[in-house]
Amino acid sequence: MPKDKRLHIILLGRSGSGKGTQADLLIKRFDLHRITTGELLRDLAKGKAETSSRVRDTIEGGSLVPHWLVSYLWIREIIERVPARSGILFDGSPRRIDEAELLLDVLAWHNRRNCKVILVEISEKEAYLRLAKRRICVACGKLIPYLDPWKYIKACDACGGELTTRSDDTPRSIRKRLQWYNKEERPLVGLFEKKKKLARINGEQPISQVFEDIVRALS
Repeated sequence: MPKDKRLHIILLGRSGSGKGTQADLLIKRFDLHRITTGELLRDLAKGKAETSSRVRDTIEGGSLVPHWLVSYLWIREIIERVPARSGILFDGSPRRIDEAELLLDVLAWHNRRNCKVILVEISEKEAYLRLAKRRICVACGKLIPYLDPWKYIKACDACGGELTTRSDDTPRSIRKRLQWYNKEERPLVGLFEKKKKLARINGEQPISQVFEDIVRALS
């Protein structure tokens, strides 16, 4: 079996760490198909099926959907939508040890073994501040991070639309997500370090410097 030359990236980090912003930059730099758990769940929540309704209630309540549903969504994405020539960027998956083991197994079966894990590290205090102050465009749905140069813009820089707080960025929901990270995602760091796949990146630097550090870690 020929060696896989495609690049597969798993982005880890607290909510608000800037993973989404870095994912946008990585997509532009490399030939990657992006799989974002949050977007897959929000798309599912728009439907009329019972599962869609349950997902909406779960997200709005600040809780987490079952891990089997998250796994189903990204596995379906790999099977049905990822071009054979493209690498994959995972933003928001895996979230637990069992999901990580399953993900590596799925990638290996598809001969996608060239997988690197990037941990974008920020403090819990910084994560809370960013999540509480970030906004979303009412018109186009672009998420506006609380980072320079977007901190003080009054309208969406993509379409000029009105900006508002995201419905799931309530204080209670934010605290739940940060508590969940400490409990569930931190163990992933140890797993990927043991497998020698993990690179730690300081996420409290300017966006351009974070990106340069990530690219360097991928080389």
